[in-house]
Amino acid sequence: MSFFFSQSPFTKVITGEIFETLPEYGITVLVIELISGTGSFAGTRRVGLLESVGISLIIGDPVTISVEGLNYLSDISVTADGGSAIKIIAR
Repeated sequence: MSFFFSQSPFTKVITGEIFETLPEYGITVLVIELISGTGSFAGTRRVGLLESVGISLIIGDPVTISVEGLNYLSDISVTADGGSAIKIIAR
């Protein structure tokens, strides 16, 4: 993950809460990793009549979501259930 050293990253561990990306945050890369408990991530985009649904995270198996060009990640929610903990790194 050496690409994070090229720009200042945002780092946070969320516990029993929800983190959402918005375009004004300027996030182009999002790495989420379940540390303990249960958690998920989901987008809000619809494809035709299909709605997005949450995808469960697995402890120790990080997920990276990125976008290229002048776009920013938007409307992705990361949910740490109850006392669960999720590490978030964004740039």
